[in-house]
Amino acid sequence: MEYVERGNAFRHFWVMSNELSSPKVLICPADTRQFATNWFKLGDENVSYFVAVDAHEIKPQLLLSGDRNITNGVIPLGRVLVLRTNQPVGWTKEVHRHVGNVALADASVLITTGSQMQRQLRNGETNSQRVVLP
Repeated sequence: MEYVERGNAFRHFWVMSNELSSPKVLICPADTRQFATNWFKLGDENVSYFVAVDAHEIKPQLLLSGDRNITNGVIPLGRVLVLRTNQPVGWTKEVHRHVGNVALADASVLITTGSQMQRQLRNGETNSQRVVLP
């Protein structure tokens, strides 16, 4: 959580370095970003995915991670974007052209449009969720 305010999404992925053979998997094939050649060179510019910092195992429908091109129409404070159930949410044309992938706390993955994402936020049993953008 200490990295949330600084907006260093890549640091949240460092904890997976013992489980993943390479940081290359942190770049979506549809993204134009360049992958890091090793874990020591990993930075936000080498990550395609946001990190949801409010995920919890007792609320399985909360966001865990997803494509970096998520938006609520507001410029985020730093790199932390607050997604609220009473505000619009969607995807920019970057990466997947107005759709996006999200991983949920129950380990499922969804491909969503903006309206589907809005419904998913309502299913999360909370009024807002914070995501750290890379």
